[in-house]
Amino acid sequence: MTIYDITINKLQQLPEPLVKLVNEFIDFLLTTNQKVQQSVQAEQPRPQFGSAKGLIEMSDDFDEPLEDFKEYME
Repeated sequence: MTIYDITINKLQQLPEPLVKLVNEFIDFLLTTNQKVQQSVQAEQPRPQFGSAKGLIEMSDDFDEPLEDFKEYME
């Protein structure tokens, strides 16, 4: 039995006024979740092209073979 089946079974046992309250609460949760998602998206700045320039440096011998693999390269 899934969580949906369990929830539906519980809802069927409630009187109509309480089902309406549950429905209103679900609407409240959906609205709150939507607002939270929008605020999270608004808080995250979008990366700009070139914003990491100068943060990464590569050594001059980057393309040279490593000493650790010398025996495999022969």
